[in-house]
Amino acid sequence: MFTDQSFVEESLNYYSRHYQKDMGIDFKTQHPDPRLVNIITESGLDVTGMNVLEVGCGGGRNLLWFKKMDCKCSGIEPNPDVVKMLSKNFPEMEFKLGTADSLPFDTNMFDLVFTRNVLCWVDRNFILQALGEIIRTSCSWIIISEFCGSKPYRTPYKHSEGLFTYHTDYINSLIGTGIVELLYERIVYYNPSESQDVMPLNKEQFLSGKYDKWAVKNILLKKNVNCIPCELL
Repeated sequence: MFTDQSFVEESLNYYSRHYQKDMGIDFKTQHPDPRLVNIITESGLDVTGMNVLEVGCGGGRNLLWFKKMDCKCSGIEPNPDVVKMLSKNFPEMEFKLGTADSLPFDTNMFDLVFTRNVLCWVDRNFILQALGEIIRTSCSWIIISEFCGSKPYRTPYKHSEGLFTYHTDYINSLIGTGIVELLYERIVYYNPSESQDVMPLNKEQFLSGKYDKWAVKNILLKKNVNCIPCELL
């Protein structure tokens, strides 16, 4: 399990910056990330009543949205203090201590496993393990919504010296496992300091590099162990 102390500390620092600085947040009225809503809406996926896991759940706003659709909701964070606060704020949900590369759940346990700008934090020594764990714990659906530049790059994280975030595409790594199929793919631009609207990017816009800082690739995959045909040689 990847448990670099600076990463664990940043989990708490991020939570404090966004959810504890006298912001007057009512945790029960938080809005989900619009990029996640965009995937669900455009793909037509009916999530009603699903058993859902968010890998890296932050302040819980996305899981709250799923809960309103009668989903059974679980989330993980790498900092024990954050897990305690989430459990206090949302006693109707399950929160566990864990990291993306070693999820503390059984195989095929969830109908849907998803990430929202979480894989960008994962140390590259552990990124393939993280993708494998997402696949392992899902019995059906996977949503990946992550920063994706016109070419792969990393950038220093301004809040914590020595940490980087990675802007890259995970489709080939996921499909290359042979047990997931791609059902939906869309590149979008969303900068909350400019607008609350999610703007789709066409291929020309994306490859220009102009939108790299805030470009996100949204993908929906279905787990299918028969993706690769079985042949007798």
